Amino acid sequence: MQSEASCYSVELVKGAYGLGIYFAAAADASHAIVDTRVPFYRLPSGAVGPGEASGAILAGDLLLEVNDIDVSTLRFPQIVEQLRQVPRGPVALVFQRQPHKKAEETQMETPEKNQEEIHKQTEPQDVTTEEKERPKGWTVFQRLGSSAAASDVTAMQGLEGKVREMEASLTREQKCRFLAERKNVLYRNELLRVSQENAALRDQLAQLKLAQKRRDSFVTESLHLAI
Repeated sequence: MQSEASCYSVELVKGAYGLGIYFAAAADASHAIVDTRVPFYRLPSGAVGPGEASGAILAGDLLLEVNDIDVSTLRFPQIVEQLRQVPRGPVALVFQRQPHKKAEETQMETPEKNQEEIHKQTEPQDVTTEEKERPKGWTVFQRLGSSAAASDVTAMQGLEGKVREMEASLTREQKCRFLAERKNVLYRNELLRVSQENAALRDQLAQLKLAQKRRDSFVTESLHLAI
Protein backbone atom coordinates (compact mmCIF):
# COMPACT_ATOMS: atom_id res chain seq x y z
CA MET A 1 0.00 0.00 0.00
CA GLN A 2 1.33 3.45 -0.89
CA SER A 3 2.00 5.83 1.95
CA GLU A 4 2.82 8.88 -0.16
CA ALA A 5 1.18 10.42 -3.21
CA SER A 6 3.01 9.85 -6.50
CA CYS A 7 2.49 11.29 -9.98
CA TYR A 8 2.46 9.47 -13.30
CA SER A 9 1.54 10.27 -16.87
CA VAL A 10 -0.40 8.20 -19.38
CA GLU A 11 -1.25 8.75 -23.03
CA LEU A 12 -4.67 7.65 -24.24
CA VAL A 13 -6.40 7.88 -27.59
CA LYS A 14 -9.75 9.64 -27.40
CA GLY A 15 -12.37 8.10 -29.66
CA ALA A 16 -15.98 8.84 -30.51
CA TYR A 17 -17.08 7.74 -27.05
CA GLY A 18 -14.49 9.60 -25.01
CA LEU A 19 -11.72 8.28 -22.78
CA GLY A 20 -13.73 5.58 -21.03
CA ILE A 21 -13.15 7.14 -17.59
CA TYR A 22 -15.73 8.29 -15.04
CA PHE A 23 -14.58 11.33 -13.07
CA ALA A 24 -16.09 12.61 -9.85
CA ALA A 25 -15.69 15.89 -7.97
CA ALA A 26 -13.35 15.86 -5.00
CA ALA A 27 -14.61 16.88 -1.57
CA ASP A 28 -13.52 20.49 -2.08
CA ALA A 29 -15.01 20.56 -5.65
CA SER A 30 -11.65 21.88 -6.85
CA HIS A 31 -10.29 18.64 -8.29
CA ALA A 32 -11.41 15.75 -10.46
CA ILE A 33 -10.68 12.20 -9.38
CA VAL A 34 -11.36 8.86 -11.02
CA ASP A 35 -14.66 7.63 -9.59
CA THR A 36 -13.93 5.28 -6.68
CA ARG A 37 -17.00 3.11 -7.34
CA VAL A 38 -17.29 2.86 -11.11
CA PRO A 39 -14.02 4.24 -12.51
CA PHE A 40 -14.47 3.13 -16.12
CA TYR A 41 -17.19 2.55 -18.69
CA ARG A 42 -17.20 0.24 -21.67
CA LEU A 43 -17.76 1.10 -25.32
CA PRO A 44 -21.08 0.25 -27.03
CA SER A 45 -19.34 -2.74 -28.63
CA GLY A 46 -18.56 -4.11 -25.18
CA ALA A 47 -14.84 -3.49 -25.48
CA VAL A 48 -12.97 -1.76 -22.67
CA GLY A 49 -12.41 1.99 -23.04
CA PRO A 50 -8.99 3.64 -23.44
CA GLY A 51 -8.70 4.45 -19.73
CA GLU A 52 -9.25 0.91 -18.52
CA ALA A 53 -7.21 -0.58 -21.36
CA SER A 54 -4.15 1.44 -20.31
CA GLY A 55 -3.88 -0.59 -17.10
CA ALA A 56 -2.25 2.37 -15.36
CA ILE A 57 -5.22 4.34 -14.03
CA LEU A 58 -6.85 3.41 -10.74
CA ALA A 59 -9.95 4.57 -8.92
CA GLY A 60 -9.28 7.62 -6.75
CA ASP A 61 -6.39 8.94 -8.87
CA LEU A 62 -6.32 12.74 -8.95
CA LEU A 63 -6.24 14.43 -12.39
CA LEU A 64 -3.51 17.11 -12.56
CA GLU A 65 -2.85 17.86 -16.25
CA VAL A 66 -4.59 17.47 -19.60
CA ASN A 67 -2.33 17.82 -22.65
CA ASP A 68 0.26 19.80 -20.63
CA ILE A 69 -2.45 22.11 -19.24
CA ASP A 70 -2.52 22.33 -15.45
CA VAL A 71 -6.06 21.62 -14.23
CA SER A 72 -5.18 21.12 -10.57
CA THR A 73 -6.24 24.70 -9.77
CA LEU A 74 -9.53 24.53 -11.69
CA ARG A 75 -12.89 23.69 -10.24
CA PHE A 76 -14.61 20.48 -11.24
CA PRO A 77 -17.04 22.01 -13.83
CA GLN A 78 -14.08 23.74 -15.50
CA ILE A 79 -12.15 20.45 -15.63
CA VAL A 80 -15.18 18.77 -17.17
CA GLU A 81 -15.32 21.47 -19.84
CA GLN A 82 -11.57 21.13 -20.45
CA LEU A 83 -11.94 17.37 -20.97
CA ARG A 84 -14.96 17.85 -23.22
CA GLN A 85 -13.03 20.22 -25.49
CA VAL A 86 -10.14 17.81 -26.00
CA PRO A 87 -10.25 16.72 -29.67
CA ARG A 88 -10.10 13.12 -30.79
CA GLY A 89 -6.70 11.54 -30.94
CA PRO A 90 -3.79 11.23 -28.50
CA VAL A 91 -4.44 12.75 -25.07
CA ALA A 92 -1.72 13.10 -22.43
CA LEU A 93 -2.99 12.94 -18.85
CA VAL A 94 -1.07 13.36 -15.61
CA PHE A 95 -2.50 11.78 -12.46
CA GLN A 96 -1.52 11.73 -8.82
CA ARG A 97 -1.83 8.39 -7.08
CA GLN A 98 -3.39 8.94 -3.67
CA PRO A 99 -2.76 6.74 -0.64
CA HIS A 100 -5.54 4.18 -0.31
CA LYS A 101 -7.37 5.71 2.63
CA LYS A 102 -6.98 9.24 1.33
CA ALA A 103 -8.39 8.22 -2.06
CA GLU A 104 -11.45 6.80 -0.39
CA GLU A 105 -11.99 10.01 1.57
CA THR A 106 -11.29 12.36 -1.37
CA GLN A 107 -14.50 11.77 -3.31
CA MET A 108 -17.36 14.12 -2.44
CA GLU A 109 -19.87 12.28 -0.19
CA THR A 110 -21.29 12.34 3.35
CA PRO A 111 -19.86 10.09 6.14
CA GLU A 112 -23.10 8.10 6.22
CA LYS A 113 -22.90 7.44 2.49
CA ASN A 114 -19.23 6.52 2.86
CA GLN A 115 -20.06 3.78 5.39
CA GLU A 116 -22.97 2.59 3.27
CA GLU A 117 -20.71 2.37 0.20
CA ILE A 118 -18.12 0.28 2.07
CA HIS A 119 -20.89 -2.14 3.06
CA LYS A 120 -22.37 -2.29 -0.45
CA GLN A 121 -19.01 -2.99 -2.09
CA THR A 122 -19.21 -6.54 -0.66
CA GLU A 123 -22.47 -7.42 -2.45
CA PRO A 124 -23.99 -6.83 -5.94
CA GLN A 125 -25.69 -3.49 -6.49
CA ASP A 126 -28.73 -2.71 -8.60
CA VAL A 127 -27.91 -0.43 -11.52
CA THR A 128 -30.72 2.00 -10.68
CA THR A 129 -29.66 2.28 -7.01
CA GLU A 130 -26.06 2.79 -8.03
CA GLU A 131 -27.04 5.53 -10.46
CA LYS A 132 -28.94 7.41 -7.75
CA GLU A 133 -26.05 7.22 -5.28
CA ARG A 134 -23.41 8.63 -7.61
CA PRO A 135 -22.26 12.21 -6.95
CA LYS A 136 -23.92 14.98 -8.92
CA GLY A 137 -20.58 15.93 -10.44
CA TRP A 138 -20.22 12.44 -11.89
CA THR A 139 -23.75 12.56 -13.34
CA VAL A 140 -23.10 15.96 -14.94
CA PHE A 141 -19.87 14.71 -16.44
CA GLN A 142 -21.55 11.57 -17.76
CA ARG A 143 -24.38 13.61 -19.30
CA LEU A 144 -22.01 16.13 -20.83
CA GLY A 145 -19.72 13.39 -22.08
CA SER A 146 -22.55 11.39 -23.66
CA SER A 147 -24.19 14.40 -25.33
CA ALA A 148 -20.81 15.75 -26.44
CA ALA A 149 -19.83 12.35 -27.86
CA ALA A 150 -23.14 12.05 -29.74
CA SER A 151 -22.92 15.58 -31.13
CA ASP A 152 -19.24 15.09 -31.98
CA VAL A 153 -20.05 11.89 -33.87
CA THR A 154 -22.85 13.58 -35.83
CA ALA A 155 -20.74 16.64 -36.60
CA MET A 156 -17.73 14.53 -37.55
CA GLN A 157 -19.80 12.34 -39.85
CA GLY A 158 -21.19 15.44 -41.53
CA LEU A 159 -17.73 16.94 -41.93
CA GLU A 160 -16.30 13.67 -43.23
CA GLY A 161 -19.11 13.53 -45.81
CA LYS A 162 -18.40 17.09 -46.93
CA VAL A 163 -14.66 16.37 -47.09
CA ARG A 164 -15.27 13.31 -49.27
CA GLU A 165 -17.52 15.35 -51.57
CA MET A 166 -14.91 18.10 -51.81
CA GLU A 167 -12.16 15.56 -52.50
CA ALA A 168 -14.28 13.93 -55.23
CA SER A 169 -15.02 17.34 -56.78
CA LEU A 170 -11.34 18.30 -56.60
CA THR A 171 -10.34 15.01 -58.23
CA ARG A 172 -12.84 15.53 -61.04
CA GLU A 173 -11.66 19.10 -61.54
CA GLN A 174 -8.02 17.99 -61.65
CA LYS A 175 -8.84 15.31 -64.20
CA CYS A 176 -10.80 17.77 -66.35
CA ARG A 177 -8.00 20.32 -66.12
CA PHE A 178 -5.43 17.69 -67.01
CA LEU A 179 -7.46 16.56 -70.02
CA ALA A 180 -8.03 20.16 -71.11
CA GLU A 181 -4.31 20.95 -70.85
CA ARG A 182 -3.46 17.75 -72.69
CA LYS A 183 -5.91 18.60 -75.47
CA ASN A 184 -4.48 22.11 -75.61
CA VAL A 185 -0.95 20.74 -75.99
CA LEU A 186 -2.09 18.28 -78.68
CA TYR A 187 -3.92 21.08 -80.48
CA ARG A 188 -0.85 23.33 -80.45
CA ASN A 189 1.37 20.48 -81.67
CA GLU A 190 -1.09 19.59 -84.43
CA LEU A 191 -1.40 23.25 -85.45
CA LEU A 192 2.39 23.55 -85.64
CA ARG A 193 2.65 20.36 -87.69
CA VAL A 194 -0.05 21.52 -90.12
CA SER A 195 1.61 24.93 -90.46
CA GLN A 196 4.96 23.31 -91.21
CA GLU A 197 3.39 20.95 -93.75
CA ASN A 198 1.53 23.90 -95.33
CA ALA A 199 4.75 25.87 -95.64
CA ALA A 200 6.52 22.86 -97.18
CA LEU A 201 3.66 22.31 -99.65
CA ARG A 202 3.68 25.96 -100.63
CA ASP A 203 7.41 25.77 -101.23
CA GLN A 204 7.00 22.64 -103.34
CA LEU A 205 4.15 24.27 -105.29
CA ALA A 206 6.26 27.35 -105.97
CA GLN A 207 9.12 25.15 -107.22
CA LEU A 208 6.71 23.16 -109.44
CA LYS A 209 5.29 26.37 -110.88
CA LEU A 210 8.80 27.66 -111.58
CA ALA A 211 9.78 24.39 -113.25
CA GLN A 212 6.58 24.40 -115.33
CA LYS A 213 7.23 27.98 -116.36
CA ARG A 214 10.76 27.08 -117.44
CA ARG A 215 9.51 24.10 -119.46
CA ASP A 216 6.83 26.21 -121.14
CA SER A 217 9.40 28.86 -121.96
CA PHE A 218 11.79 26.25 -123.35
CA VAL A 219 9.05 24.70 -125.50
CA THR A 220 7.99 28.09 -126.84
CA GLU A 221 11.58 29.02 -127.74
CA SER A 222 12.06 25.64 -129.41
CA LEU A 223 8.95 26.14 -131.55
CA HIS A 224 10.11 29.57 -132.61
CA LEU A 225 13.46 28.16 -133.72
CA ALA A 226 11.80 25.36 -135.65
CA ILE A 227 9.63 27.79 -137.56
